[in-house]
Amino acid sequence: MLRTALGLGLATLAAGAGAPAVDAPAGEASRAAGDPFAGMPDLEMEYYEVSGRTAAEIRASLNELRPTDPIRGIRVDGYTRWHLSWQIPRRPDGECRLDQAEIMFRVAVGLPRLVDTERIPLAVRQQWQSYIAALKAHEATHARYAYEGRKAVLRAFQGVDCAAAQEAAGDASEALERRNEEYDRLTQHGLTEGVRFP
Repeated sequence: MLRTALGLGLATLAAGAGAPAVDAPAGEASRAAGDPFAGMPDLEMEYYEVSGRTAAEIRASLNELRPTDPIRGIRVDGYTRWHLSWQIPRRPDGECRLDQAEIMFRVAVGLPRLVDTERIPLAVRQQWQSYIAALKAHEATHARYAYEGRKAVLRAFQGVDCAAAQEAAGDASEALERRNEEYDRLTQHGLTEGVRFP
């Protein structure tokens, strides 16, 4: 038995669509002090490059190049996309083995990356740094919720029989989606957390 759940967390709604560049998985690279993604397993960072010297030019570049949420069809500055799947092995007699269920988890985070920073005035760079730190923190919360959802699916298999296992895991996945949607609603997709540029 194999089931899958997909989800998407977003930040900063507003106005591009460049194809994001993909970096190597960031599990090891993100362990630096102060990194909101530190310790996150199975994490892939995807970047799209923006440029400009003034805050207005950088915002225009963001608006032009930022990706489109494939589910809602809106432009976003950042996103977190996760994939949860589970496999429940069966014994030779066909009975499922919930105690041996496997959960597969991947998460991808998309963020803007500012290029040619040496040409940018200090005040604008500082403004960018505050914005990108808030955006990273917002997307890291989505990523951590997704990872916790992985554990919730495993917990859902406890105390149910084989007939109810798929529904229980599906319910756990739907709860994860609702949690992320509520987080975005409460933070206005990160705006209340400082995800705003300029």
